[in-house]
Amino acid sequence: MWNDGDGKTNKFRPQGITSFTWSSLGGATESKDFHFVLVTWYGRTDEGYDNRGVRISLVDITDISSSSFSHTDEEEMKQIKYRHILLVDENFCTFTDLHAGGVAYRDGKIYVPDSRHHPYTIHVFDIFSSIYEVTKTSSSPNEDLQHEQQEGEEEGGEDVFFNYRYVLQKEYTFIVPIKPSFLSYDSDRDSFVIGTYKYCGGDLMKHTDSEDCRKEVLNHLFWFDLGDVNNPDFQSSSSCGPFLVKC
Repeated sequence: MWNDGDGKTNKFRPQGITSFTWSSLGGATESKDFHFVLVTWYGRTDEGYDNRGVRISLVDITDISSSSFSHTDEEEMKQIKYRHILLVDENFCTFTDLHAGGVAYRDGKIYVPDSRHHPYTIHVFDIFSSIYEVTKTSSSPNEDLQHEQQEGEEEGGEDVFFNYRYVLQKEYTFIVPIKPSFLSYDSDRDSFVIGTYKYCGGDLMKHTDSEDCRKEVLNHLFWFDLGDVNNPDFQSSSSCGPFLVKC
């Protein structure tokens, strides 16, 4: 699905993945549903890309049959189109050393966790109203940005947005009570869920899936609703851990 450059890159590493549907109203009675997969990638420190923060990929799978994914129809997979978009904060600055270990979509917004900075937070982005096109004259992070969303490729010399044609500006951030190593939306509970994963393995950068690791006391799961985040008791809320404990 990825082109050769993205499929082989060591500079970015994919992390979170989610999907959503967008309905476009073409007229009084005409409408079309567009289906997307959304992937987060973080810039790797050892490749000197940590200052580039996080990019997302919007992958249009509207016209791709489900059998293509289960049977790896290479020709059809090659027809998939996607667009990288750089995540930026409220001041149009990149998120330095953001891991983006997961991503969730809900009601037009995406939720990206920050597990490397304390206090631990979730960044929220409005995918439909906060995507900006970077014009050729942009010389600073908050100058000459437009709300247009047109097709096109990154071009020219490297700029303050690292040649990305589009950036997605953060809407707001909230603090969570545990380290959000990963994030998802639990449709069964109709709640967000975050989890803390403590490194557990014999070799550096290699995890094991032994029962002892899964029982690690610092591994936690935590479910919450958006209405909870402004509650004064939210930051001291208890979580469920280790992973094998049901709560």
